[in-house]
Amino acid sequence: MFRKSICRCCLGALLILFLFINGTAMETYWSRSAESFVFSEFLLENLPGGQFFSSFLENYAPDLALTIEESNGFSLIDNPRVYFEGDSYTQFNWHYEGININSALNPGAAAVQLPFSSITGYRLEGETPDNRNYGFTFLTEMPDKDITRVQVSNLFGNLGSYTPWLTFMSEGHASTRDDRLYTTRRKNLKNYFIDFLHHNSFGDSNFLLSLTYYDVVRQFNDFNAYDTVFEETGRTFLMNTRYKKELESGVFEAFALFNYLDRSNRDAELGALPQETMGEKSTALVTGLVLAKESLDFRASFQFEKEELTPFELNYTKQMMDNDGDSFFPNQKLGEFSAATLNAALNIPFKLNDLGINLFAKARHASIKGAEQVHGFNGIVFGDSAYQVVSWLGGSEYTHTNTDLKAGIDFTYDFSPHTSLVSRVLIHHRRLGFDNSDNNLAFTSPGIDVGLKLFKNKKTNVYVAYGILPYDIRENVNTFLESSRPSGIISQWNDLNGDLAYQAGESGNVFGYTGGAYHFVDPEVAAPMKHRFLLDVSTRLSSTWVFNVKGIYKRIVNNFALRHAGDYGFYANRNGQELFFYDQPFQDFQLTNYDYRKDPFYAQLLIHFKGGEKDRWFFNFSFLAHIGMGVTAFGNGIETSDMGTLNESMANPNSWINGFGRIEGDRAFMGKIYFGYYLVDDLFLGVSFKYRDGTPFAFIDSLYDYNQWALYYTTIKAENEKGIKGGPREDYVGDMSVQLNWRFPMFGGNGRVTLGVYNLLDIGHELSEYVFSGSSRDAMEFSIARSIRLSLALDF
Repeated sequence: MFRKSICRCCLGALLILFLFINGTAMETYWSRSAESFVFSEFLLENLPGGQFFSSFLENYAPDLALTIEESNGFSLIDNPRVYFEGDSYTQFNWHYEGININSALNPGAAAVQLPFSSITGYRLEGETPDNRNYGFTFLTEMPDKDITRVQVSNLFGNLGSYTPWLTFMSEGHASTRDDRLYTTRRKNLKNYFIDFLHHNSFGDSNFLLSLTYYDVVRQFNDFNAYDTVFEETGRTFLMNTRYKKELESGVFEAFALFNYLDRSNRDAELGALPQETMGEKSTALVTGLVLAKESLDFRASFQFEKEELTPFELNYTKQMMDNDGDSFFPNQKLGEFSAATLNAALNIPFKLNDLGINLFAKARHASIKGAEQVHGFNGIVFGDSAYQVVSWLGGSEYTHTNTDLKAGIDFTYDFSPHTSLVSRVLIHHRRLGFDNSDNNLAFTSPGIDVGLKLFKNKKTNVYVAYGILPYDIRENVNTFLESSRPSGIISQWNDLNGDLAYQAGESGNVFGYTGGAYHFVDPEVAAPMKHRFLLDVSTRLSSTWVFNVKGIYKRIVNNFALRHAGDYGFYANRNGQELFFYDQPFQDFQLTNYDYRKDPFYAQLLIHFKGGEKDRWFFNFSFLAHIGMGVTAFGNGIETSDMGTLNESMANPNSWINGFGRIEGDRAFMGKIYFGYYLVDDLFLGVSFKYRDGTPFAFIDSLYDYNQWALYYTTIKAENEKGIKGGPREDYVGDMSVQLNWRFPMFGGNGRVTLGVYNLLDIGHELSEYVFSGSSRDAMEFSIARSIRLSLALDF
């Protein structure tokens, strides 16, 4: 019923705004392209949370899902996990000035973030034959005048809790489950930033310096005991300095980006218990240059990252009945790590009659060093009973490399003014090298992407493309294959005094082995590939309105998986289910290819309606229906339920039971509406609405036999490939946010006061359900509470 109401409200808003706002014949404010989306500086300043890229990803980007439940959390200290066009979050790309800034230490995240004042927009590019920067780009145009700007901003959080009279909007509301329910997932106890910008132009040259200091204290739920919490502190410093010179036929630019981060409880944002979190101190530097001319475009950078990860609690005991089923065994990565990365990109465009040609090459080489710290041991309990203990053996310092090389040709041929053929042909080489093992891995794969643009200069454009493309091999595969990482012996735990605190002498029979020394490569492993079909339709309704439809179908072949190299057990029928039990210590985990009877796949349909006039008003409506399915590592949450994750649980046959289900990034349906206009001169109103289906998850059954616990999914996660309900989803997330911007003259310059109210209605959506409940819906948390952000910016 509520979803029908949402649809009616969306349609009503569309009709009212279409009739109310009379667009004149001005240049449209939006790009009409369906395969890329630009979020301009005007939107960034005037929409609630627009300055935070995490808010853009969560609330405004039309066809992706941010999987860390960052709904108005304003976090700059968390590693984002982004699900876009059906690819693993580890495959997501980040760009600055056309240069790859992917982190080599945290695949899927950016190595650096930019200060607020240096960002003039965001661009999200889909994968097509002619898009160069698939993924996310920080846009950073130089100011058009000399300027010094100071901005201060503070968040006033935790303004009340859920709104009781809106509980009818959430089916089976969590407020009826007081035996396990906490309040909100996350509370901001302190959240402010200070930002500085200085820009000078001299002749045909520009210089810019931008700085941001961000400080946050957050409160998270502690699921060790009911109604307890723990606090995390975090602070980060961001710097960007740029020099840009206009050339006769192009531009030259040199830049440097620097980040420093200090936080006390990394992974708390993923729902980890406090003892499973870690302190983090990290620095990152990216410096590079750009030479962009008509006949040559060259970009290169050097990137250095360093981080120190320290345990919150040494030798902690792991609860196997993890509350949300995200992790079951201790596998923290602790110690000191560094990565030095070289990036380069070259494009040489030219024409031969009607044939446009671009020769391109991209190179990325990362050298990663690790000196890992280990626990002495980690006890594992199941409920109130001691189960096993992992005795860790220290690894050794290591160095490994990750090399990615692409070279190819882009073709564009115009059959007529209205029809063009676009294509990309490439060779893609990937190599993982290790100093101390035989796990070196190398693939050289061809790729092709061919598209046809129809009715280019007509009211309606059509773009259809089909590609067979290799995947990148990201650094998380290096981490898995590094044999010098710590290893451990898993033994039965004879808790003689019953205190659930492991002491020397309580280890029993060996159950198995874990860690780097037991990870190997299948000699027959093949390179992961994707087959992607794309259909974009874009219609210009008027000079100010555009209607786009974007459809994708993607099939993933040869995806990586893990299997035991030997036969370590047997099957037995228990309660009508064939379960696997180990009868000897397991030890070898082999990197191989996905062998489930169904290939992973992704499909989406995006409907996108947008309009506006530059610097006057805007309106945007998007509705995404998508589905992503496959077999992943065992568990719920982004650390396991993702097609790029490598986890030893994948080798246990019990993890395959009901395993082919929706993956973490699948949100089924997402609707986003936002608009803005001047109420009066210098006073601008920005409003955003969001509806997002809940996270798919599976309840987990357990059975004890043969001195071991067998865990398996009770159902698949969420719906099957036909949309028929198979398993549960967490509650949907919906919110409304409002922001007022007032611009005024001050001290010979300009000022801007911004007042934003986030999650205004605060319905109280359920999050983080208990998965060992025997299939009863047992929510534990509400979404982030209502808050207000007040900001002041002064330009001189």
